[in-house]
Amino acid sequence: MEETHNQRFKIRQIKEPDYYGGYLNVLSDGFQLDPSSINVMDFQFFLSSQKGIIFVIEDTEKSLGYGYTNYIIASATVFVEQKLIHNMGKVGHIEDVVVSSDYRGHGLGKLIVNKCIDYAKSQRCYKCILDCAEENVEFYKKCNSDFQEKGIEMALYF
Repeated sequence: MEETHNQRFKIRQIKEPDYYGGYLNVLSDGFQLDPSSINVMDFQFFLSSQKGIIFVIEDTEKSLGYGYTNYIIASATVFVEQKLIHNMGKVGHIEDVVVSSDYRGHGLGKLIVNKCIDYAKSQRCYKCILDCAEENVEFYKKCNSDFQEKGIEMALYF
């Protein structure tokens, strides 16, 4: 499930060495996260307990040094939910989409969102749900013109 885009960017599933490849830094670019608060054992536990598929985009021309060549610049997660309704249909949920601020504006967000959509289709989902902030709606419509605004998201935080 690995593919290359423009010979420079490789999209693939996350793997353990991505801890050292800047994955946490990418997440902190879009979400509240202190990368120094997550140690390698936390990261390994996180990966082993995942219910979804995490895709990352790697810049193959950049390295963090120390022998790590997988420089992570974007990430998104897709979960597949089995339903009883819709004839035992499945729903894809796309979450945690982020592109490093240094790489925005180059179509990588669209690339990784559509990778999640393709994965959901391959799992025979009848739809994909993507909750986002109102200021990101236009971005997701540019990613895939079939996205429709539907309903209202509600959240209860603890």
